[in-house]
Amino acid sequence: MSKMNMLKRFVVKKNEHGLLLNDGDFEAILEPGQYKRFDWQGRLTLKTCPQDSPLHDYPLERYLRQHEPALVEQYFLTLDMAENEVGLRFEDGQLKELLATDSRRLQWKGQTRQSLTRIDLAQGRRLDAELLARLNKPGIAGMDNVLLVTVPTFSVGVLRIDGVVVDLLLAGQHGFWRCGAQVVVDTVDTRRPVSDVNVRELLARGMDQHLVCMDLSEHEVGLRFEDGKLVEVLPPDSRRAYWKDQARHELQRLDLTHGQCLDADGGDGRHPPAGTGGERPGDSHPRQGQPAPESGGQLALYRRARCPWADEQAG
Repeated sequence: MSKMNMLKRFVVKKNEHGLLLNDGDFEAILEPGQYKRFDWQGRLTLKTCPQDSPLHDYPLERYLRQHEPALVEQYFLTLDMAENEVGLRFEDGQLKELLATDSRRLQWKGQTRQSLTRIDLAQGRRLDAELLARLNKPGIAGMDNVLLVTVPTFSVGVLRIDGVVVDLLLAGQHGFWRCGAQVVVDTVDTRRPVSDVNVRELLARGMDQHLVCMDLSEHEVGLRFEDGKLVEVLPPDSRRAYWKDQARHELQRLDLTHGQCLDADGGDGRHPPAGTGGERPGDSHPRQGQPAPESGGQLALYRRARCPWADEQAG
């Protein structure tokens, strides 16, 4: 066999790196250019890889990490995340990928300037405003690692991590890292009472500052006001909670042991109206001297529509 037949030519394009293999085993990394090698037994092959892309060969990656650390440093960006760490991969300053916790990868270096920002989830899972703005752009890989949610007006978001309520979200856009946990946001209309389940959870997590709780005994009726207007009559032995920021909530208690009649001032005929005493300590009520927000006829309509038990007792 002539020397010309034993000389093999290899070409690596300008946007590639080359892996020279001898009988399938790693021999060398070739940069862009033309190469000639003597291969009289036909054992040499060339595998080309796009620059700025992951190395999709796990056995070779493991070999390079263990035996060729200098080549790894020269030709690759090491993308190794800790168990409680996520990463942001940038190309020429543009966010290109979100990296999950406990992930490992070698990324070929190339013509673009690549960088990695690490984020410790022990400092919190909430995405900052700058990252939220970046994620609004298309073409970012790894978006399944985050939860993006928009809480509409007149609503609040109940954030649960692994089933536990950890925060309340105001109206607007929010984002959280999902990695390693179950992250869920339930949107709740603040114009409606808080459900019993949510009340218990929120109180258990020390979030009572967001709620107005109204508890009535079996001998009491409640007149609930929002911003000075009567909106609801609460039945005896009931417990309700309302979102504090939605409106100014006030409660007037009526003692049923003093009778069932509602007078024009909003009282029960014997019990004094709001602002004149008779309320429990800590109750919210209209200011003293404030005109009654509803007429006696309107209160009677409320009594028949919202308190049917009152007519039954009266009969």
